[in-house]
Amino acid sequence: MDTDLKKTTPLVSVVMPVYNASSFIEESINSILQQTFSDFEFIIINDASTDNSRNIISSYTDSRIRIIDNEQNLGVTRSLNKGIKLARGKYIARMDADDIALSNRFEKQVAFLESNPDYGLVGAYMQLLPSGAVVRVPTTDEELKATMLFHNPFVHPAMMIRKSILVQHQLTYDESLSAAQDEDLWFRIAQYCKIANIPEVLLKYRVHDQQVSTARKTKQQDISRQIKVRKIKHFMPIDSSLDLEFYQYWIVPDEIVAFDKPVQQKLKKWLTAIILYNKQHQKVNHRLLRIQLANLIINYASRLNKPFTMRQWLYLANLFFLIRRFPFHFLLSLFLDIFKRK
Repeated sequence: MDTDLKKTTPLVSVVMPVYNASSFIEESINSILQQTFSDFEFIIINDASTDNSRNIISSYTDSRIRIIDNEQNLGVTRSLNKGIKLARGKYIARMDADDIALSNRFEKQVAFLESNPDYGLVGAYMQLLPSGAVVRVPTTDEELKATMLFHNPFVHPAMMIRKSILVQHQLTYDESLSAAQDEDLWFRIAQYCKIANIPEVLLKYRVHDQQVSTARKTKQQDISRQIKVRKIKHFMPIDSSLDLEFYQYWIVPDEIVAFDKPVQQKLKKWLTAIILYNKQHQKVNHRLLRIQLANLIINYASRLNKPFTMRQWLYLANLFFLIRRFPFHFLLSLFLDIFKRK
């Protein structure tokens, strides 16, 4: 049911799916209604909530709110696509029912997209609740495109999308994905436009036990691995010498990883293939790609069985030489640790 449809077309459509969010939803809705930028419609999709969420939403009388009631629970991904289809704005702003948007969020993001028509996606930094820690993410188009090959450098409920990009290229959230669906969509959007993050905190992101990312961590990791395989296949051709199963667990590792000879060979093959392909085709900024690969090697090393041996040190040093990126402080700290034990 669409309870209120304004006759005028807003500049921004805010899309927020809600399922049993009564503990936090009032604060979230208030943060949107109190934005300094006011030309928006607020599409709230009640995904068949069984708590008091629907009553809280319906208590608001602001004409910008459009309540959409799902007759049955569709899940986040299908609800988001439903909201995007209903959106009439030039821009689509994502929001979650347990987070808080800073009052100038829309003002900053609209100003950026209006001033930069070649950009189709913009996010921002976030502050975690209740810890207060600030999460800073890459901000420039080149940084983001090098980073997103291996990671998700965007905060989902802090995003604003140029709707024409979605329409022109028939892009939607992949409904086969029950988690991490944003990482997949941002990567596909980035093939058609520039992308950015505003280097300011524009969202307060609540961390709690009811979140999908906390309650279903294992499944989310599996889906994230699936998405990362999609991305590397889009980035370059994958021949039979490259082990895709290994790649998944290198990029999204378990707590401890192996360090036997087959693993060493597989990792070296992947690094060599990625570096050579990008050097030939310049799919992303090569210097920034090397930084990303160095960070992945460090992350891999942090999960090796400890303590380190000189043999491990030499192998890691060889990997950094291969990608022409030398994190001297990291290698020095490992070497000193080995030396102290002798």
